[in-house]
Amino acid sequence: MIELAAPPARATAASTTDYDRLDHVISQVAAGDRAAFRRLYAFMAMRVWHIVVNTTLGLTDGVAVTRSTFVEVWHAAGAAADYDARDWMARITTGRVSDRLRIIEANGRHVHAAELGVGADRQRQRTLVDYDAHVHHELTALLGAGAATIRSGPGVFTRIDDLDQALATIAAATPATAATASH
Repeated sequence: MIELAAPPARATAASTTDYDRLDHVISQVAAGDRAAFRRLYAFMAMRVWHIVVNTTLGLTDGVAVTRSTFVEVWHAAGAAADYDARDWMARITTGRVSDRLRIIEANGRHVHAAELGVGADRQRQRTLVDYDAHVHHELTALLGAGAATIRSGPGVFTRIDDLDQALATIAAATPATAATASH
């Protein structure tokens, strides 16, 4: 019989402590705690952004997907109880990316508000623009106003005037990648 050595207890405790804290924050979010949601957003926006930026989405779509991920996290946080918080959020992000890519494929490309056409195409395009605006408005309301410190890089924290500026700050700190692609 082969016996597998157990990992050192200290290493296991250290790695699970961070997860336990984040799981606790998610449970607070599930209970409707907006301050916990602000903390979660400030800490996890960079991680979600990096998942999104490593896809073929352009900057505008990447911001929209990141925002919609957090709105879904707010509404579905109760479902995270049986999962690791980081993995659960990554699955939500990946699902949102897939949804957005399907929309882009169906429309041929992403259409920004300034490029809206006419006729039936305009209605379909307007729906996406309106949805993005609605999600942005909902996220802004959930986060509330006020200064915050966000994680903008590995071990790098940035003070910003308002959490609504977080994605612009994180995007500016991200090396040029797929996020600079245009659709």
